[in-house]
Amino acid sequence: MVSEPNVHPVDVSAFLNSDVYRLSVSVEGEGWTVQLLNGLAALEFGGSQQVVVYVSQQEGGVPSATVTLHALSESDPSKSATAFVKVSR
Repeated sequence: MVSEPNVHPVDVSAFLNSDVYRLSVSVEGEGWTVQLLNGLAALEFGGSQQVVVYVSQQEGGVPSATVTLHALSESDPSKSATAFVKVSR
C-alpha cells in the first residue's frame, strides 16, 4: 500500500508549530488552596500564555504561601516549565 503525504481531509499545517501542555498547580502554605479552571494549555513553540489559578485562604491560615504551576508537554514529556508565585492576604 502506498501512503500519500496529504491524506488528512483538512489542512493541519497551522497546528504543526504548537503543542499541548498539561498543567498542574500546588500550594505550599497551611490553610491555602489552589485550583485550575482548565488543566490544558495550547500554544506555539517558544510562546507563553497567562494561566488563571484560583487561590483562596481559609480563616486561620498562614499569612502567605507559594503557588507552583507546572506545565508538561503532551508530545515530549522531557519538555516542561515551572513557575513560582508568592501570595499573601
